[in-house]
Amino acid sequence: LVAGIGLLFLFGRDWLGGYLADLGIRLVFTPLGAVVAQTFIAVPIVIRSSRAAFEGVNRRYELAAQTLGLSGGAIFFRITLPLARQGIVTGTVLAWARALGEFGATLMIAGATRFKTATLPVSVYLNISSGELGLALAGAWLLLLFAFLLLLAVKALGRGADGKMLTRNPCRKP
Repeated sequence: LVAGIGLLFLFGRDWLGGYLADLGIRLVFTPLGAVVAQTFIAVPIVIRSSRAAFEGVNRRYELAAQTLGLSGGAIFFRITLPLARQGIVTGTVLAWARALGEFGATLMIAGATRFKTATLPVSVYLNISSGELGLALAGAWLLLLFAFLLLLAVKALGRGADGKMLTRNPCRKP
């Protein structure tokens, strides 16, 4: 909610929103605003997970590739990024799950207009507020189902083809 208030002020007419409006871009009370709010909330999860994944890459592989004559870019794309891929993908899935359930920031910047800016959590809120318990429960069940499926996806990402948990260093032989 507090992040949404900050975004509302940032993208309001008096701040950055005025400049964007001159370019024909409106964020406040639009679906694009919902995307911006959800991205703002979810990106730190991806960053934290990616950072941990990159820090978990054994520096020796990069040094060995450097001694074999690979450039910095080649080392990153052929060695470092593939070794960190699992952590990056897991962070992305978790961030998507977080954005899926985002309520406060989305409500503040995108509003709660049915069939225009209402996300599933906002729709649950609107249906509860208007006394439509059946629709609210259906939306809540959908959110729970998505959360469960994403949990299964994260668990599956942590397993290799043989069903065993991947170690921090998938290139190391047992």
